[in-house]
Amino acid sequence: DKNSARQGIAQLISATLGFSTGGGASEQLSVNPAAEVSSATWRSFSDALLQESVFLFQDAMGRLGDLRGMQVDMEDAIEWHAQSEEIRREREGFFGQLQRTATGFLSMACKALSMVILLASNSTLCAAGFMRDEACAEKAGSVVTDFLERLVGGKAKDMKLHGDLREKVGFNPKELLGVVAQVLTLLCNCTEASAVAHQSFVEGVVGNHGASEARKLLGKTHKYLQKCTVGPAILEAVARLVQTVETRIAADASDAAGASVTDKVAAVQPIKIADELVTHYSALLQSDSVQDVDMGC
Repeated sequence: DKNSARQGIAQLISATLGFSTGGGASEQLSVNPAAEVSSATWRSFSDALLQESVFLFQDAMGRLGDLRGMQVDMEDAIEWHAQSEEIRREREGFFGQLQRTATGFLSMACKALSMVILLASNSTLCAAGFMRDEACAEKAGSVVTDFLERLVGGKAKDMKLHGDLREKVGFNPKELLGVVAQVLTLLCNCTEASAVAHQSFVEGVVGNHGASEARKLLGKTHKYLQKCTVGPAILEAVARLVQTVETRIAADASDAAGASVTDKVAAVQPIKIADELVTHYSALLQSDSVQDVDMGC
């Protein structure tokens, strides 16, 4: 299938570069691929790899959500046994099938993310692929935000599996959060990407939810990462991104205040007097017919 084919290509690239996808992903590549990274083939592959990570991650999280829903139903003993035995057997069979598909999608998603980490760990490859222009960098930022939203944000509650089910399907939220945070760190620290690309990455992180929501999500991510076994570089990168988003919030507030003042000034229109009236009253004031007004002084 296509996922196995892509994984095979990823393994060939890893072997060519002298690394395996398990354990060596955090190391820097020793090759200099500058002569090749501008090719359309590399751009297509990096786009496909990131998109595959999205599909597999979302599919895995969707299966976990389905598992949680069925687990909640099965834990309600009264309602569960109120169903016929035939229906219970069918649903139990589907539950086992969901476990197998969730396990498979999780495994493939982790492999795809490991390959993203491997290639993004080389700044030249990262800048020529995931961070090559504004659109790609913004997409990368939105992808990372979507992953974090599913792991620590509002969508995380849909995947809280009970008992030993989490271990059965191989779902380790802390470990997966560390992997996603490593992707975020490498993209943020891509030294060969342009300043415009980095700004677009932040725009992708902020997305449609706004800077305030992005700050909350990143702050929660940093809090949870402190409980995980991640290095200081990852914590520093997330903290730095939080500061960047906070600067963006302050700038937006300043712009909004300035726009409000401008609107108020624009709303005060000068009083216009017709030229005919000015001429008429000037002549009247200069004429002898103007009488002194008794002010009672």
